[in-house]
Amino acid sequence: MTRRSRWLLGALPLVLLLVVTEWLFYFPLTPLSLDRMGQTRLPAAPHRVRLLFVGDTLLADRARRTLAHRGFDYPFDGTRGLLASADLTVGNLEGPISYSGRRVAKRWSYRMHAGAALALRRAGFDAVDLANNHIRDCGDVGLRESMVLLEAVGVATFGAGMTEARAHRAVVHDAGGVSVALLGYVAPHIGVGQGSYSMQHVAWGPGQGGAAWGTIDRIRRDLDLARTRARVTVVSIHMGDRYQQRPTPFERELCRQVIEAGADAVIGHGTHVMGSVEIHDGRPIVYGLGNFAFGSMNVFARFSLIAALELDRRRGTVAGLQLLPIFTMNANPWVDFQPKVLVGHQARVVLHRVLSLSGAHVRGLRLASGPDRLVWSVPSAGKNQPSGS
Repeated sequence: MTRRSRWLLGALPLVLLLVVTEWLFYFPLTPLSLDRMGQTRLPAAPHRVRLLFVGDTLLADRARRTLAHRGFDYPFDGTRGLLASADLTVGNLEGPISYSGRRVAKRWSYRMHAGAALALRRAGFDAVDLANNHIRDCGDVGLRESMVLLEAVGVATFGAGMTEARAHRAVVHDAGGVSVALLGYVAPHIGVGQGSYSMQHVAWGPGQGGAAWGTIDRIRRDLDLARTRARVTVVSIHMGDRYQQRPTPFERELCRQVIEAGADAVIGHGTHVMGSVEIHDGRPIVYGLGNFAFGSMNVFARFSLIAALELDRRRGTVAGLQLLPIFTMNANPWVDFQPKVLVGHQARVVLHRVLSLSGAHVRGLRLASGPDRLVWSVPSAGKNQPSGS
């Protein structure tokens, strides 16, 4: 055997190790495609208002030790400038923030320390959606304390409440001079295999607080009221099974009906991974944002999205959508419970995957650079009239 052959044979285990770790953990090559300094910003546009939406956020569970060591601000250090740059920043809070509630006994049950509330505000969050399958993980006590703690530091809550009226009431914000109403819901059921799983147990009901129940009839009534209070209405829906990248026929039909009922955009979350996108009646539906700062070690929760909804300041209408890819797999040492924006080759791979998942439902969605992102613009301002009065 020649010296060169022996060298190649000796290098083979290292090559195999590299291939396996990159395939399983996206390491060590993927970190070369991360904005590790948190410098990514979306290009500014005149006469535009920007609403930023991120997916499932949980400052607890497997992240507890890291949070205790580095503090509750740490998960947002890779995206803080991006979050703070928007006129309105919204996330899905995947569980209660509670100091006295006890976690219910189930496979995945969460509770966040009270310090998470102030960290969310310092990161730039203006509002959080509480409509999800974990909001009752500490029962009524956890839901009530979540609302009190968040609103005490200036983070509005929507999508859940101790009364039906509170759960279904829109939160209205002045975003750069445009009034925006936010409504949040849990989908009535999620598809699991060939069957379905009801979300009724986390919804508001007689004798218990909970999430707003997302039937189309109730969403229509809530939208009619919200549109009298705001010019733009955005509906946030928690839906889908874990790792599901395309909507089920029921979820697609529900989101389309929400748009037809007058919503200016629908933002979906709950699957822990990025999903497809659709433009329906000239308005965007993002079926799955995936995770954001989520304290699990799930190696399947790899790539997610940040959605930036662009509004025309003068008309008070939706003008476009931008989607940024982020890397959220905490097992990767370059993430370690701090999501980071993807750039370069890996960003383009992820964005092409979104286009592939979406198919013909996103005519006009295109790949742009600086930073790498997907961009959609309203073809004609006259086709998108104000939704409010």
